[in-house]
Amino acid sequence: MEATVIDLPRCCTSRMTASMSHRGLLLAASVDGRLKVVVSETQVISMWTMLPPIEGEPSSPPRWIRQVLIDKQDWGVHNSVQFEGFGLRSGTVILYVGRVGLIRLNLATKEVVVVYHRSDTAYISQVCLH
Repeated sequence: MEATVIDLPRCCTSRMTASMSHRGLLLAASVDGRLKVVVSETQVISMWTMLPPIEGEPSSPPRWIRQVLIDKQDWGVHNSVQFEGFGLRSGTVILYVGRVGLIRLNLATKEVVVVYHRSDTAYISQVCLH
């Protein structure tokens, strides 16, 4: 194993709201070993995936591609999204979306399931995936 430092994709954090900088970013790895960064941006929730170096150019910098997973406007959500956890084996992200509740998002299929509907008196935090 080797630890290295990598740069996040350009514009990855500039699209985030300042208030969500510590809870609106999630680093994950897919089953195939690709590094992913899931980001709560101002308008959408996106996923950046690191691609391998260009064939024949092993020293080339990492390349990132961006996919939009959820359009927040469709959900009536503006900036209250918090990532609560990631399940490596399932490829599932758990996030809390204000005005909606606790959400399970499959990164591969983009399937979204509301696990717990938000109420005015309850808030769930520190979810552990098993």
